[in-house]
Amino acid sequence: MPGLTRLLQERGTSYKVIIADDCSADGDDIRALASAMHCTYARNEKNRGKGYSVRKGFEQAAGDYFIFMDGDFPFELSVVDRLMDSLESGDADMVIGDRTLAASSFPADLSLMRKVGSHFVSALAGRYMTPGYYDTQCGIKGFRMEAAAAVLGQLTQDRFCFDIELLFLATRKRFRIKTIPVAVKRQRGSTVRVVRDGLDVLKAIAVIYFNKMTGKYTL
Repeated sequence: MPGLTRLLQERGTSYKVIIADDCSADGDDIRALASAMHCTYARNEKNRGKGYSVRKGFEQAAGDYFIFMDGDFPFELSVVDRLMDSLESGDADMVIGDRTLAASSFPADLSLMRKVGSHFVSALAGRYMTPGYYDTQCGIKGFRMEAAAAVLGQLTQDRFCFDIELLFLATRKRFRIKTIPVAVKRQRGSTVRVVRDGLDVLKAIAVIYFNKMTGKYTL
C-alpha cells in the first residue's frame, strides 16, 4: 500500500484509494491500515465475491479514471504507471493487464497448477465471450470513469466470473480496449481450482448469453 500511494504522489495525481474488504477475518487490521494510510474502507457484511466488492468500491469513487487491482498486489507497481499513461493519453476507454503478452514476466517457480488453471479459464472465456482478449482474469483493470459506469452498472456476476462479463459488455459496447504487460510477483499460494473454476466459467457463459438474449443488457 505505501508503494502505491507513493507512486501516485510522485505522479502528481489527485487520487482516492478505496479498500474493499469482502468480509475477511482480518477486518480490524485492514480497517486500521486503511485509516493509517488515509484510505477509504468499505467492508461487506458477508462474503459476496470480487465482482460485488469492486462495484461497492466504485460507488465511492470519483474523478476521471477508475482502477481496480487485487488486494494482494500481485504485480509490480510499474504497471500502474503504464496503465495511467495509457488512460491519460486518451487513446483507450479501458486498459487491462494481460499476462499472455510476450513482455509479461512470471516468477521462475510459478506452480504448474496455477499456470494450467489460469490458461484453462482464460481459454474458455476468450474463445466464447471476449474474442481477442484471452486474459480475462488478470487482476488489474482501468477505465475512463464514463466507461466504468456504463459497464459496472450492468454486471450481474458477483464472484470471479465478473471479469468475463465485464469484458463481454465492454467489447459489445465497442469501447476502445488496450492491453498492457504485467510483471507477476511471487505469491504464497494459488486460489485457482481448475475443475471448479472451469465449471463456474461455463455457468457464467450460459448466464451471460441468457442475459443477452433476453435483453437484460443495454448494448
